[in-house]
Amino acid sequence: MGMITRVSLIMMLLTACAATPLPKAISKARWVECWTLCGKADNLTAASDQTCLCRNGVRIERDDPKPETKTLELFDWLIK
Repeated sequence: MGMITRVSLIMMLLTACAATPLPKAISKARWVECWTLCGKADNLTAASDQTCLCRNGVRIERDDPKPETKTLELFDWLIK
């Protein structure tokens, strides 16, 4: 293997390792939710699992769902 071939292989390997990862695909249901929140026109610019970005610059953040507490846990002090 020649020196130029070895150097080019090393450069291709380093370039492939340094590349940014592809963005994670979102579900169609999430895309429709963002599309609806932005106004159902061509207003949706970008969508991810956490944010929706509309054309007019509005960014809609998704609230993290709060863990549900069981009803008995709320009234546990009465039971004891």
